[in-house]
Amino acid sequence: MPQPEPMDVVFLWVNASGEYFQDTMQERSAGEYVGSRGRGKRYRDNGEVRGAIRSAIKSLGDRLGTVHVLSGDYEINQTLHPDVVPAGASAPSWHMGQIPHWLNWNSAKEGLHKVAWHFHSSIWRLPADNKADEPLTPDQAATEEAWRQHSLPNFNSFAIESRIGWINGLSETFLLANDDMFFLNSLNHADFQHPLLGTVLRMDPGPGLRVKPVVTPDLKSSPGEWGGLQHAAMLIKNRFTDQKRMYMAHMPKALTLSLTHEASVMFGVELSEAATRGFRQSQRGVADVEMSWLVSHLRIERWREGLLWTWVVARLGGQDGIWGKQAKAEMSELLGINSSEIDEVIIEKGPRETLADLEQINKNAGWDSTEFTKYYYSSFDGTVPQNLPERPDRPRTQTECTFRVAQCLPPDFFESDEPLDAAEMFRHFTFSEPSCGDCLIMALVSASGPRGLEAFFPDPDAVFHPPAQQEPAAFQREEPMLPLTPSWVDTDFRIESIMRSGQDSWPGVKPRMDGSVNMRQWCIKLLSRYAYVFAWTQTQFFQIHSTIQLRTAVNKLDSSPRMAMTCINDDQPDIGSVGVSDVFGRWMESRWGDVEAGWEEKNVPWAGSAPK
Repeated sequence: MPQPEPMDVVFLWVNASGEYFQDTMQERSAGEYVGSRGRGKRYRDNGEVRGAIRSAIKSLGDRLGTVHVLSGDYEINQTLHPDVVPAGASAPSWHMGQIPHWLNWNSAKEGLHKVAWHFHSSIWRLPADNKADEPLTPDQAATEEAWRQHSLPNFNSFAIESRIGWINGLSETFLLANDDMFFLNSLNHADFQHPLLGTVLRMDPGPGLRVKPVVTPDLKSSPGEWGGLQHAAMLIKNRFTDQKRMYMAHMPKALTLSLTHEASVMFGVELSEAATRGFRQSQRGVADVEMSWLVSHLRIERWREGLLWTWVVARLGGQDGIWGKQAKAEMSELLGINSSEIDEVIIEKGPRETLADLEQINKNAGWDSTEFTKYYYSSFDGTVPQNLPERPDRPRTQTECTFRVAQCLPPDFFESDEPLDAAEMFRHFTFSEPSCGDCLIMALVSASGPRGLEAFFPDPDAVFHPPAQQEPAAFQREEPMLPLTPSWVDTDFRIESIMRSGQDSWPGVKPRMDGSVNMRQWCIKLLSRYAYVFAWTQTQFFQIHSTIQLRTAVNKLDSSPRMAMTCINDDQPDIGSVGVSDVFGRWMESRWGDVEAGWEEKNVPWAGSAPK
């Protein structure tokens, strides 16, 4: 079986001690009317990123591709700093990129020794239609360059994360981490991405940390994360359904480049506006957008949307996009009823074995198995239950649902001969009455037996003949994909508007000669893009307010052999103790001092930090 490609890791880094950083930050602060109180801790550098990079290299080994580090670059004020610009230079603008004093720049700029360094200006891009070079900003007349000038320099980690899809050479599966996150044990692909089950998500399903899809006024300009989370939840609500959604563990997050690009297009206007916010405290626009949360929940929603579209439109609607007698007969069989006079049906979830013998499946395929991660819910078993357990040893799963006939089906559905539009039925089940769609998914998963999703798919020989000479929709791709629109309300979900010739073929397989599309293959490819699995891994988040707290934290980590990842957040006041940097240095040296680091200058001490 094909083996997974190496994964890249992306770290964001900043050092507030440099004079050029301070000058530029103060200038930007004045332009956005942002105060400086309590802000220093968000930019303080204790040398963490050096240990974080080494931890990723040691943990992932040959499963690691490249460690990409993002840092700021700033326009030099030639009046304030005439010594920086070469004598006699006539260029109107000079930029200085921020790098740490221990970095071997000649290695990092070429991406040698597994580390590649990037500056913000190289990733500050807008999505563009495949038919034109114009940026996708319909509500703005500004060009991409003008927007970039309006956005940079930027000191807002949420804005920076929203541009990660433009990192040159980024792998399809990558891990996004802050510079204070560390990998503590030997981890592999299966801890973050399974070749069959998809991307590994680490969510907190507890009801106490659900994210509301509304930005409360006090969080629009908060230095914390909840304003960005709530704005992201608003975007997901507008495209899918209105509900509170799960918080994600504050650890390295597994993302895919394809889904990052989808989010960048689907919510391009909102993300482009949010990227102009130079600080989290900015008053511009609606609020920040937490990109990794957005992309992860987009995956969950696109999977659900894809399941329902596969059954409602592709299978039951078929070539002509109409629900006729056959579609109603299938609905009758699925629900076990044949009369609209019945008020409701209780759907029971059948037994599933998706994760039952995963170790043996991995062994047969030659894939990694996890040592420090436990899978406990697969998207192959349907939509995420509302009572999903917080970890695998606390089982709570939804075992039944109620399908209310009057709410979910048109009047006299079983008795009437009136044909129904498949795309409209899809919109009804998926968005207007989402509980109906979720109950149908449970019924179809159960009808598929202990494994797989057979009940959803069209017949193996079912084909669709796309209309001839069709104009490709904006952002049309070669792979199967449902519309990249920011709202479902006016979106066209008809099969003739979505399926395109050649989208059903796999690598090495030529498209069908007559231009038709095998509908089952198309739908399998669609769903394979969004598959995910929920997992639990022993991790711990520390919020450090003193040197004593840091010593306690690292001692706990060193005495916890099963701890896989950690985040050590320096949350001291702006005048916090410099002793934290020394403790960090000694701890990182003890954990990762033996890692080969050709991307570092030789013999540079760990403790302390200085700009270069």
